Amino acid sequence: MISKSEFLLNWVKKKYGGKIIPVSDVPYIDHVMAVAEIAANYAVFGYEAGLCHDMLKDHICTDVELIDALSSCAYSLAEINTIMVLVLELTDKYTSGAFPKLSKRERRRKENKRLSKVSATAQTIKYADLLYNMDWKLRYEPEKAKRYLKRKIRLLQRMDKGSTALRKKALDHAYSYI
Repeated sequence: MISKSEFLLNWVKKKYGGKIIPVSDVPYIDHVMAVAEIAANYAVFGYEAGLCHDMLKDHICTDVELIDALSSCAYSLAEINTIMVLVLELTDKYTSGAFPKLSKRERRRKENKRLSKVSATAQTIKYADLLYNMDWKLRYEPEKAKRYLKRKIRLLQRMDKGSTALRKKALDHAYSYI
């Protein structure tokens, strides 16, 4: 019998379809699966929230569609609420669409400040996201990696509520390349 998380993974795979990460031609599903697999080892519902963490930001689905999907995967109402809170915490709020008058730098600063205040579980999942993104940047845009890693170190220094072990792993990884 297929588990709830396997059912969810199949739904997420269908929703992402052929979407690829620009520059690398890596299927986007590889990113969310990697984040989910890392986060699963450190956070309750880390797998589920990791799979879904970019879906609302990237307009892959609406919050209602995600709730319906989680329900159809047999997650309880309490589990759905927990997963949705995490996904919403991980969804960028300071986007160019929502704040067109703010510069990219100012939006990033506000987003980082917001992330420093999200729950410990959301921060843990974000650490997993950052680990994947650091490796991606080093592989596909090495000329931009040093600057990127410095920004992510500053973010990780502010985000101090999540898994100590995963945060340390992310910080050590970033520091090893600058």
